[in-house]
Amino acid sequence: MLDLILKVNTEITANNLDDYAVQIKKQVESVSTELVTDDDFANAKELVKAFKKSEDSLKDAKESIFDQGDLQKINDTIIELHDMVREKRLALNKLVTAEEKSRKQKLLDDAFQSVEKVHRSCKWSNLIDFPSHDDFIAQIKGKKLFDSMKDALDRFVGITIQDINSQSSEIENRAETIKVMIEGYESLFSIDDLLKMEGDASKYINARISAHKAEIELAAKAKAEEIAKQAELAKQKESQQSQGQEQVKQSIDQPIPEMDPVIPELRKNENEPIENYIIRISLHASNSDAVEIARKLANVYSRENVSLTKLQESA
Repeated sequence: MLDLILKVNTEITANNLDDYAVQIKKQVESVSTELVTDDDFANAKELVKAFKKSEDSLKDAKESIFDQGDLQKINDTIIELHDMVREKRLALNKLVTAEEKSRKQKLLDDAFQSVEKVHRSCKWSNLIDFPSHDDFIAQIKGKKLFDSMKDALDRFVGITIQDINSQSSEIENRAETIKVMIEGYESLFSIDDLLKMEGDASKYINARISAHKAEIELAAKAKAEEIAKQAELAKQKESQQSQGQEQVKQSIDQPIPEMDPVIPELRKNENEPIENYIIRISLHASNSDAVEIARKLANVYSRENVSLTKLQESA
Protein backbone atom coordinates (compact mmCIF):
# COMPACT_ATOMS: atom_id res chain seq x y z
CA MET A 1 0.00 0.00 0.00
CA LEU A 2 1.34 3.44 -0.95
CA ASP A 3 2.41 5.97 1.67
CA LEU A 4 0.46 9.23 1.29
CA ILE A 5 2.57 12.19 0.15
CA LEU A 6 1.05 15.65 0.47
CA LYS A 7 3.23 18.76 0.89
CA VAL A 8 1.64 22.17 0.91
CA ASN A 9 3.19 25.60 0.57
CA THR A 10 1.18 28.32 -1.10
CA GLU A 11 0.45 25.82 -3.81
CA ILE A 12 0.50 22.05 -4.17
CA THR A 13 4.10 21.05 -4.68
CA ALA A 14 3.72 17.27 -4.40
CA ASN A 15 0.55 15.25 -4.71
CA ASN A 16 -0.15 11.53 -5.37
CA LEU A 17 -3.53 11.66 -3.73
CA ASP A 18 -5.41 10.41 -6.77
CA ASP A 19 -3.23 7.31 -7.10
CA TYR A 20 -3.37 6.87 -3.35
CA ALA A 21 -7.15 7.07 -3.39
CA VAL A 22 -7.48 4.47 -6.13
CA GLN A 23 -5.30 2.01 -4.26
CA ILE A 24 -7.03 2.61 -0.91
CA LYS A 25 -10.46 2.04 -2.43
CA LYS A 26 -9.36 -1.14 -4.17
CA GLN A 27 -7.75 -2.38 -0.95
CA VAL A 28 -10.87 -1.69 1.10
CA GLU A 29 -13.16 -3.37 -1.44
CA SER A 30 -10.94 -6.45 -1.66
CA VAL A 31 -10.90 -7.20 2.07
CA SER A 32 -12.18 -10.72 2.79
CA THR A 33 -14.30 -11.39 5.86
CA GLU A 34 -13.81 -15.18 5.62
CA LEU A 35 -11.02 -15.90 8.10
CA VAL A 36 -10.25 -19.60 7.93
CA THR A 37 -6.51 -20.29 7.84
CA ASP A 38 -3.68 -18.87 9.90
CA ASP A 39 -2.63 -16.89 6.81
CA ASP A 40 -6.08 -15.31 6.64
CA PHE A 41 -5.75 -14.15 10.21
CA ALA A 42 -2.19 -12.92 9.71
CA ASN A 43 -3.16 -10.94 6.58
CA ALA A 44 -6.20 -9.47 8.34
CA LYS A 45 -4.07 -8.34 11.26
CA GLU A 46 -1.58 -6.69 8.86
CA LEU A 47 -4.43 -4.92 7.05
CA VAL A 48 -5.73 -3.57 10.34
CA LYS A 49 -2.28 -2.07 10.97
CA ALA A 50 -2.04 -0.68 7.43
CA PHE A 51 -5.51 0.85 7.59
CA LYS A 52 -4.65 2.47 10.90
CA LYS A 53 -1.51 3.92 9.36
CA SER A 54 -3.47 5.29 6.36
CA GLU A 55 -6.12 6.66 8.67
CA ASP A 56 -3.51 8.54 10.70
CA SER A 57 -1.79 9.83 7.52
CA LEU A 58 -5.07 11.14 6.11
CA LYS A 59 -5.92 12.79 9.40
CA ASP A 60 -2.54 14.49 9.53
CA ALA A 61 -2.87 15.60 5.87
CA LYS A 62 -6.30 16.97 6.54
CA GLU A 63 -5.08 19.05 9.40
CA SER A 64 -2.14 20.46 7.38
CA ILE A 65 -4.10 22.16 4.62
CA PHE A 66 -6.53 25.04 4.40
CA ASP A 67 -9.98 25.09 2.87
CA GLN A 68 -9.13 27.41 -0.02
CA GLY A 69 -8.39 27.17 -3.71
CA ASP A 70 -7.40 23.78 -5.08
CA LEU A 71 -7.02 22.52 -1.55
CA GLN A 72 -10.80 22.18 -1.11
CA LYS A 73 -10.98 19.17 -3.42
CA ILE A 74 -7.99 17.61 -1.73
CA ASN A 75 -9.54 18.13 1.67
CA ASP A 76 -12.84 16.55 0.61
CA THR A 77 -10.98 13.54 -0.82
CA ILE A 78 -8.97 13.17 2.34
CA ILE A 79 -12.09 13.27 4.52
CA GLU A 80 -13.80 10.65 2.34
CA LEU A 81 -10.81 8.32 2.37
CA HIS A 82 -10.21 8.81 6.07
CA ASP A 83 -13.77 7.86 6.97
CA MET A 84 -13.75 4.92 4.55
CA VAL A 85 -10.50 3.50 5.89
CA ARG A 86 -11.56 4.02 9.52
CA GLU A 87 -14.91 2.28 9.04
CA LYS A 88 -13.36 -0.72 7.32
CA ARG A 89 -10.56 -0.95 9.86
CA LEU A 90 -12.92 -1.00 12.81
CA ALA A 91 -15.22 -3.57 11.20
CA LEU A 92 -12.34 -5.81 10.19
CA ASN A 93 -10.66 -5.51 13.58
CA LYS A 94 -13.91 -6.46 15.31
CA LEU A 95 -14.27 -9.47 13.04
CA VAL A 96 -10.67 -10.58 13.59
CA THR A 97 -10.98 -10.20 17.38
CA ALA A 98 -14.28 -12.14 17.58
CA GLU A 99 -13.14 -14.93 15.27
CA GLU A 100 -9.81 -15.23 17.05
CA LYS A 101 -11.58 -15.57 20.40
CA SER A 102 -14.02 -18.13 18.95
CA ARG A 103 -11.25 -20.27 17.45
CA LYS A 104 -9.22 -20.18 20.66
CA GLN A 105 -12.28 -21.22 22.65
CA LYS A 106 -12.98 -24.10 20.26
CA LEU A 107 -9.42 -25.37 20.64
CA LEU A 108 -9.78 -25.22 24.42
CA ASP A 109 -13.21 -26.90 24.38
CA ASP A 110 -12.01 -29.74 22.13
CA ALA A 111 -9.00 -30.37 24.37
CA PHE A 112 -11.10 -30.26 27.54
CA GLN A 113 -13.73 -32.64 26.13
CA SER A 114 -11.07 -35.13 24.99
CA VAL A 115 -9.69 -35.35 28.52
CA GLU A 116 -13.14 -35.33 30.12
CA LYS A 117 -14.32 -38.25 27.96
CA VAL A 118 -11.45 -40.46 29.12
CA HIS A 119 -11.82 -39.35 32.73
CA ARG A 120 -15.56 -40.04 32.74
CA SER A 121 -15.04 -43.55 31.35
CA CYS A 122 -12.91 -44.54 34.35
CA LYS A 123 -14.71 -46.63 36.99
CA TRP A 124 -13.22 -44.65 39.88
CA SER A 125 -13.32 -41.22 38.18
CA ASN A 126 -14.25 -39.51 41.47
CA LEU A 127 -10.84 -40.50 42.85
CA ILE A 128 -8.80 -39.41 39.79
CA ASP A 129 -7.30 -35.92 39.45
CA PHE A 130 -8.68 -33.72 36.65
CA PRO A 131 -6.96 -30.53 35.35
CA SER A 132 -8.69 -27.17 35.75
CA HIS A 133 -9.68 -24.81 32.93
CA ASP A 134 -6.74 -22.60 33.88
CA ASP A 135 -4.39 -25.53 33.18
CA PHE A 136 -5.67 -25.68 29.60
CA ILE A 137 -5.51 -21.91 29.10
CA ALA A 138 -1.90 -21.86 30.31
CA GLN A 139 -0.90 -24.11 27.38
CA ILE A 140 -1.71 -21.43 24.75
CA LYS A 141 -0.62 -18.37 26.67
CA GLY A 142 1.67 -16.14 24.56
CA LYS A 143 1.13 -18.10 21.34
CA LYS A 144 0.05 -16.18 18.21
CA LEU A 145 -0.68 -18.88 15.62
CA PHE A 146 -3.50 -21.36 15.94
CA ASP A 147 -1.35 -24.24 14.73
CA SER A 148 1.08 -23.67 17.60
CA MET A 149 -1.83 -23.43 20.05
CA LYS A 150 -3.28 -26.73 18.81
CA ASP A 151 0.10 -28.48 19.01
CA ALA A 152 0.57 -27.31 22.62
CA LEU A 153 -2.93 -28.44 23.62
CA ASP A 154 -2.52 -31.80 21.87
CA ARG A 155 0.67 -32.48 23.84
CA PHE A 156 -1.02 -31.50 27.10
CA VAL A 157 -4.05 -33.72 26.34
CA GLY A 158 -1.82 -36.71 25.55
CA ILE A 159 0.18 -36.37 28.78
CA THR A 160 -2.97 -35.82 30.86
CA ILE A 161 -4.79 -38.85 29.42
CA GLN A 162 -1.74 -41.02 30.06
CA ASP A 163 -1.69 -39.84 33.68
CA ILE A 164 -5.43 -40.53 34.08
CA ASN A 165 -5.05 -44.08 32.73
CA SER A 166 -2.12 -44.67 35.08
CA GLN A 167 -4.13 -43.48 38.10
CA SER A 168 -7.12 -45.59 37.03
CA SER A 169 -5.00 -48.73 36.73
CA GLU A 170 -3.43 -48.18 40.16
CA ILE A 171 -6.81 -47.60 41.82
CA GLU A 172 -8.32 -50.67 40.12
CA ASN A 173 -5.50 -52.85 41.46
CA ARG A 174 -6.04 -51.50 44.98
CA ALA A 175 -9.78 -52.11 44.67
CA GLU A 176 -9.25 -55.75 43.69
CA THR A 177 -6.95 -56.26 46.68
CA ILE A 178 -9.54 -54.73 49.00
CA LYS A 179 -12.32 -56.94 47.56
CA VAL A 180 -10.31 -60.03 48.47
CA MET A 181 -9.70 -58.73 52.01
CA ILE A 182 -13.39 -57.99 52.72
CA GLU A 183 -14.85 -61.07 51.02
CA GLY A 184 -17.82 -62.29 53.04
CA TYR A 185 -18.03 -59.00 54.94
CA GLU A 186 -18.91 -56.63 52.07
CA SER A 187 -21.84 -55.11 53.99
CA LEU A 188 -19.44 -53.68 56.58
CA PHE A 189 -17.44 -51.54 54.15
CA SER A 190 -17.59 -48.96 51.36
CA ILE A 191 -14.86 -49.62 48.80
CA ASP A 192 -14.89 -45.92 47.84
CA ASP A 193 -14.16 -44.93 51.46
CA LEU A 194 -11.42 -47.53 51.75
CA LEU A 195 -9.78 -46.29 48.54
CA LYS A 196 -9.84 -42.72 49.86
CA MET A 197 -7.97 -43.72 53.02
CA GLU A 198 -4.35 -42.68 53.16
CA GLY A 199 -1.85 -45.48 53.54
CA ASP A 200 -2.64 -49.18 53.99
CA ALA A 201 -6.30 -49.92 54.75
CA SER A 202 -5.65 -53.53 55.82
CA LYS A 203 -5.31 -52.68 59.54
CA TYR A 204 -8.67 -50.95 59.58
CA ILE A 205 -10.30 -53.81 57.66
CA ASN A 206 -8.93 -56.51 59.98
CA ALA A 207 -9.95 -54.56 63.10
CA ARG A 208 -13.48 -53.97 61.79
CA ILE A 209 -13.97 -57.64 60.89
CA SER A 210 -12.67 -58.78 64.31
CA ALA A 211 -15.06 -56.38 66.06
CA HIS A 212 -17.95 -57.67 63.95
CA LYS A 213 -17.17 -61.29 64.83
CA ALA A 214 -17.06 -60.38 68.52
CA GLU A 215 -20.46 -58.69 68.21
CA ILE A 216 -21.92 -61.82 66.60
CA GLU A 217 -20.52 -64.09 69.32
CA LEU A 218 -21.85 -61.80 72.06
CA ALA A 219 -25.30 -61.67 70.46
CA ALA A 220 -25.40 -65.47 70.06
CA LYS A 221 -24.44 -65.95 73.70
CA ALA A 222 -27.12 -63.53 74.87
CA LYS A 223 -29.72 -65.26 72.71
CA ALA A 224 -28.79 -68.70 74.08
CA GLU A 225 -29.05 -67.41 77.64
CA GLU A 226 -32.47 -65.91 76.90
CA ILE A 227 -33.72 -69.19 75.38
CA ALA A 228 -32.50 -71.12 78.44
CA LYS A 229 -34.17 -68.61 80.74
CA GLN A 230 -37.50 -68.86 78.87
CA ALA A 231 -37.30 -72.67 78.94
CA GLU A 232 -36.71 -72.65 82.69
CA LEU A 233 -39.66 -70.31 83.24
CA ALA A 234 -41.90 -72.51 81.09
CA LYS A 235 -40.79 -75.56 83.06
CA GLN A 236 -41.55 -73.87 86.37
CA LYS A 237 -44.96 -72.75 85.14
CA GLU A 238 -45.80 -76.24 83.91
CA SER A 239 -44.75 -77.67 87.27
CA GLN A 240 -46.95 -75.19 89.11
CA GLN A 241 -49.91 -76.02 86.89
CA SER A 242 -49.40 -79.75 87.46
CA GLN A 243 -49.26 -79.21 91.21
CA GLY A 244 -52.42 -77.12 91.09
CA GLN A 245 -54.32 -79.76 89.13
CA GLU A 246 -53.19 -82.46 91.55
CA GLN A 247 -54.42 -80.38 94.48
CA VAL A 248 -57.78 -79.86 92.74
CA LYS A 249 -58.12 -83.59 92.07
CA GLN A 250 -57.37 -84.45 95.70
CA SER A 251 -59.80 -81.82 96.93
CA ILE A 252 -62.59 -83.12 94.69
CA ASP A 253 -62.05 -86.68 95.84
CA GLN A 254 -62.59 -85.70 99.47
CA PRO A 255 -66.27 -86.19 100.50
CA ILE A 256 -68.26 -83.31 101.85
CA PRO A 257 -70.66 -83.62 104.75
CA GLU A 258 -73.71 -82.24 103.01
CA MET A 259 -74.97 -81.12 99.61
CA ASP A 260 -75.91 -77.63 98.57
CA PRO A 261 -79.59 -77.81 97.64
CA VAL A 262 -79.03 -75.52 94.61
CA ILE A 263 -77.39 -78.40 92.72
CA PRO A 264 -80.20 -80.70 91.52
CA GLU A 265 -79.99 -84.46 91.35
CA LEU A 266 -80.58 -86.27 88.10
CA ARG A 267 -84.21 -87.18 87.58
CA LYS A 268 -85.20 -89.60 84.95
CA ASN A 269 -87.93 -88.68 82.55
CA GLU A 270 -89.31 -91.82 80.96
CA ASN A 271 -90.62 -89.81 77.97
CA GLU A 272 -87.13 -88.71 76.84
CA PRO A 273 -84.18 -90.82 75.74
CA ILE A 274 -81.04 -90.87 77.88
CA GLU A 275 -77.93 -89.40 76.14
CA ASN A 276 -74.47 -88.11 77.12
CA TYR A 277 -73.84 -84.37 77.61
CA ILE A 278 -70.92 -82.19 78.63
CA ILE A 279 -71.69 -79.01 80.53
CA ARG A 280 -68.78 -76.56 80.82
CA ILE A 281 -68.81 -73.84 83.43
CA SER A 282 -66.25 -70.99 83.48
CA LEU A 283 -65.78 -69.60 86.97
CA HIS A 284 -64.02 -66.50 88.13
CA ALA A 285 -63.35 -67.60 91.68
CA SER A 286 -60.68 -68.47 94.18
CA ASN A 287 -59.11 -71.90 94.13
CA SER A 288 -60.90 -73.04 97.28
CA ASP A 289 -64.31 -71.91 95.99
CA ALA A 290 -63.78 -73.62 92.65
CA VAL A 291 -62.73 -76.86 94.40
CA GLU A 292 -65.73 -76.70 96.67
CA ILE A 293 -68.17 -76.35 93.77
CA ALA A 294 -66.43 -79.14 91.85
CA ARG A 295 -66.69 -81.45 94.91
CA LYS A 296 -70.40 -80.79 95.21
CA LEU A 297 -70.96 -81.55 91.52
CA ALA A 298 -68.90 -84.73 91.81
CA ASN A 299 -70.97 -85.82 94.81
CA VAL A 300 -74.12 -85.50 92.76
CA TYR A 301 -73.06 -86.65 89.30
CA SER A 302 -70.19 -88.99 90.29
CA ARG A 303 -66.47 -88.30 90.29
CA GLU A 304 -65.75 -89.67 86.80
CA ASN A 305 -68.15 -87.15 85.23
CA VAL A 306 -66.62 -84.03 86.81
CA SER A 307 -63.19 -82.48 86.23
CA LEU A 308 -61.65 -79.18 87.34
CA THR A 309 -58.97 -77.47 85.24
CA LYS A 310 -57.43 -74.08 85.82
CA LEU A 311 -57.64 -71.89 82.71
CA GLN A 312 -54.33 -70.55 81.30
CA GLU A 313 -53.85 -66.81 81.76
CA SER A 314 -53.81 -64.71 78.59
CA ALA A 315 -50.37 -63.38 77.57
